[in-house]
Amino acid sequence: MKTSGNNPRKPEHPARGLPPKLLSINQTCDVLGIGRTSLYGLIARKRLNSLKLGRRTLISSDVLDAFVASLSAPAPDHNVTE
Repeated sequence: MKTSGNNPRKPEHPARGLPPKLLSINQTCDVLGIGRTSLYGLIARKRLNSLKLGRRTLISSDVLDAFVASLSAPAPDHNVTE
């Protein structure tokens, strides 16, 4: 078993250095640059899906990526004249 440098009893996490698959509310706020109230508003309005793991509310990194992509998608052009 491989151990981490400072604590010889604590095993090293195999995914260390990889981005997390699930983000906490605080991590998601940091990524989006918004506050907790705004994030919970997005969740309540079903703009961003969340999941519960015990008492924790988590956001999948895939869901977050899709949400950000939807923000940068071009808006439909309603001013098209024929």
